[in-house]
Amino acid sequence: MYAALINGIAVAVAALCGFLFKNKINEKYTSAILIGLAIVVGIIGASYAIGTEDTLGMILCLVAGILFGEWINIEKHLNHLGDMLKKQIFRRERQRQYLH
Repeated sequence: MYAALINGIAVAVAALCGFLFKNKINEKYTSAILIGLAIVVGIIGASYAIGTEDTLGMILCLVAGILFGEWINIEKHLNHLGDMLKKQIFRRERQRQYLH
């Protein structure tokens, strides 16, 4: 329970830092950081995949998740959610700028 809470807080803090410092970090460094994070996530995933005893179950769950995500068109919905959040954030920023 605590691990999930701490993970959620860490994700929220990292997202906030990314939002605040997005324009202050050079694109070259941002790209390098993303590549490094992708490698780490791949290594973590591979270590869990190697450590599992039920490889077939893992493969079936992965395939089921992919099929379900494609069926409900999750990418479109997540992009729409991201666009809505961007509009909301930019609207608030513009309102703050007009007030100052």
